[in-house]
Amino acid sequence: MAFDWKAFELALLTEVRAALTTFAKRHRREHFYAVALCGVYRQLDGPLSLPAIAVSSIEKGPSVQSPQSFWSARFSPPDWPYQLELRHAAALRLEKQLTAEATRSSVGHWRSTERRYFRVLLMVTRSLKKDVVGMLACTDDFVCYWHDDEGGPELARKTIDTRRWNRLFSREAAQKREQRTLARQSPHERAVALVARFGQSEGITSEKAQVALLAMGPDAVDSLVAALGDTTHGWMAARVLGQIGIATPVVVAGLRKRAEELWFAMALGMLGDHAWLARQKTDVAVKGLCARLKAITQGGPPRPLDYAPLEAWLEKNPSAVSRVESELAPGRSFVTIEKADVAAAVRGLSSRFAVVRWHAASVLRRRELGAAAGVTVLPALVTTLGDRHALVRRLAVLSLSGWKAAARPFYPAIRALRDDPDPVVRDVAAAVSRE
Repeated sequence: MAFDWKAFELALLTEVRAALTTFAKRHRREHFYAVALCGVYRQLDGPLSLPAIAVSSIEKGPSVQSPQSFWSARFSPPDWPYQLELRHAAALRLEKQLTAEATRSSVGHWRSTERRYFRVLLMVTRSLKKDVVGMLACTDDFVCYWHDDEGGPELARKTIDTRRWNRLFSREAAQKREQRTLARQSPHERAVALVARFGQSEGITSEKAQVALLAMGPDAVDSLVAALGDTTHGWMAARVLGQIGIATPVVVAGLRKRAEELWFAMALGMLGDHAWLARQKTDVAVKGLCARLKAITQGGPPRPLDYAPLEAWLEKNPSAVSRVESELAPGRSFVTIEKADVAAAVRGLSSRFAVVRWHAASVLRRRELGAAAGVTVLPALVTTLGDRHALVRRLAVLSLSGWKAAARPFYPAIRALRDDPDPVVRDVAAAVSRE
């Protein structure tokens, strides 16, 4: 049976209205400038939560700052005086329905459900504003919006009219004006202007400049190379060059000059300068040779998964194994592999180096690789359950669990690890077996 989105939207709106109606009866003497839906938690291929409700008043909320910003405490729901929750039983029922719908099929279906849920939240927010102005004493600049750290100002402004937005959020409005000015410039002029924003926290911030330069790709390379010598911000240029992934002789030469610094070494690794890195000091070699195995290339073109350069270096430098293990310890953000990388990852499961085996076991958790890949991945992970290294066994169990229903036929092998000599492996195996 198809999920009834209209019924879900109405039920969610009813619960939000009920929470605010109860709140309004107790706060008749305050003047409110903002209500926000917030705190929506989502885990890819896992739970989707319902929103909490935050409310702030002139009397008790954070003070006005100048220039005003969306990211200031005044418009940050966690900093507000009132945090409302929906009625527990009804909210739990709706949340279970939503998560069940999201997780009933593929990862693609989960993403589709997330997008549809986001549209519902925007519609609920728009409907709510009309109700709130009748419940509470609201200021002339009252706003009702959905606050989300990932969506940021662009998401919030979908429920706030332009004039009010520009009045309330002068900092973001100024950024938009700067962005429009940049968009009218030539690519070279734009790249130069963006590089000049490195280290800035107002207007087009350093972070936003790096994102924009990465999006420019080849058009940004010359300006980034020119910035490599900056002793304060050159590392930002190095990182973006590594992410863009264009390894011209000029780019590589500029990065090699400062290779003993973290981001220069990693940028060389992202660009595949492995032979040169392997001849450098241990610290430089480790940072560079591990770079492509991390998530730092995200945003640029995908790089093929290849353990061979690191393995070849470790063969010649066995004393550095512990240094590499620290660099690729679980909990670090690993590269997200693609279907074309499955064969290399499966080969990595049989590496003589435990750090390569546990990295491969970890990155093979992606159910998004698809059922065809699962035919290869799942049996390979099962063979790793007998690995001599406890960390490899633990990560293999977790990766198998990430494949959900497709991994069920292999659960007897996981249950066998409830008698594993390692206590952490036993705990993980027991937890997965109960799912």
